[in-house]
Amino acid sequence: MTSKILYHGSGKLISSKYVKVSKPSDNSQDENCSLGVYATDRKDIAIGMSLTTEKYTKSFGDYSKKPFKTVFVRGKPKQKFVYIYKVSSKYFIENPKGSHQWISNKDVLILNKEKFLVSELNEFWRKATSNEKKWYYSIKNCKK
Repeated sequence: MTSKILYHGSGKLISSKYVKVSKPSDNSQDENCSLGVYATDRKDIAIGMSLTTEKYTKSFGDYSKKPFKTVFVRGKPKQKFVYIYKVSSKYFIENPKGSHQWISNKDVLILNKEKFLVSELNEFWRKATSNEKKWYYSIKNCKK
């Protein structure tokens, strides 16, 4: 695969030169249960995902419109800043195929980082409707 730029969103400032492999916090679907570094080929998705790192929140992604929106079932973004890290796709595989989610089982070198004020990112998230909350709590967690 030709190397291209991917984006990793985080609510935390990474002080090392690498995004390190870790256990994902989202266990709502099997493709989100692998130990690894998660990234996407769309910056708007990375921004939306960076908003989900606040403790005690529950959320899912709405890919139906651009920009991507994180839909919060419980809680909301409370951190002051989020960060988007540009990384090379060299060690990543797209999982599931045809999605915008990429996973690496190796630590990944950070090529560049951007810092955003959460208060300026309202277009990237919204609160869930009552029907969306019912759906969210009805889905199964990882089988792994």
